[in-house]
Amino acid sequence: MDTSKMNPSWSSKQAVALFDRTWGYDKPYHELIVEGYRFLFLSGEAYRDVNASVGEDAFLSPEQLVWLRERLGAAEPGKPVFVFLHQPLPQTLDGTDQELGVVQHQELRALLDAHPNVIFFSGHTHWNLETTKQVKQLKFLAASSASIRQVWSSHNRPETRAISQSLIIDVYADHVVINRREHTEKRWIEPSIAKGYDTK
Repeated sequence: MDTSKMNPSWSSKQAVALFDRTWGYDKPYHELIVEGYRFLFLSGEAYRDVNASVGEDAFLSPEQLVWLRERLGAAEPGKPVFVFLHQPLPQTLDGTDQELGVVQHQELRALLDAHPNVIFFSGHTHWNLETTKQVKQLKFLAASSASIRQVWSSHNRPETRAISQSLIIDVYADHVVINRREHTEKRWIEPSIAKGYDTK
């Protein structure tokens, strides 16, 4: 369902302005540094109301991509950098061949490829963490968070039973561990996934 038809006065420009105003940001993308670790939150800046071909994909402005390049360039080589965007990059994780995901996917992929300490977190597909490959080592590490509600199967349809999943990340001095959690059955999805870093 195209929810933009429900409110004829809705626009992605208004949505971005409301987000920025609510959270006190100058832009819908921002950086957060926690105990020396860099978190970069990307954001789609236009939607189908601006250009119908965008659909559900993330549209990243040239300004945002320049900002990301600068922030990645400022990162310490021996530490992970956590990058977040709702939509995944195409042809990375299972289920990411269903749609484009990111309009500027080639530019974003090139930036992330140049920084092996990046862990790129996305969602959007809702694909099952246990039965599909949702964490994959590329030149960077890509990870999907599945969904706490309405997890989808590899048939690109909602699972027939109730499933709630998420990721829990443990950060250590020389590595990161990605733990996958199945909340409905209150259990861990084994194995956990570790990524080490050259701290020299």
